[in-house]
Amino acid sequence: MHHRDGFFLFLALFDRLEERNRLEDSSFFIFFFYTMKARLWRDQFFIRETDPAALKQFFDKLLLEAGLSVVGFTDKHFEPQGYTAVWVLSESHFAVHTFPEQQETSCELSCCNLEKYNRFLELVDFYTI
Repeated sequence: MHHRDGFFLFLALFDRLEERNRLEDSSFFIFFFYTMKARLWRDQFFIRETDPAALKQFFDKLLLEAGLSVVGFTDKHFEPQGYTAVWVLSESHFAVHTFPEQQETSCELSCCNLEKYNRFLELVDFYTI
């Protein structure tokens, strides 16, 4: 549980009457819950690289280096041109969509972990392909 987003408090008060080492029906429970608020950070940016192999290699490395957990990957090559790839992350997803006619690729990151989100964007700014 991450305390920065919220907290979970569980309080149980027992009025215990034991009979042969088991809890009787008269047990009394009070539960208080405060759940975390869901947060998702998103960013879209464009890069000049449109080669599918170069994009996959580059972003495989960056996602790993940022500490993001890839749990799945799928891609599609379009005819006569174009490419889309999606990395499914434990923290959400990352996608690329090429526009070869404009010599650019749209990149989109959705992430529920602010630290990893910021690290990934720092790495994108640092590296060029």
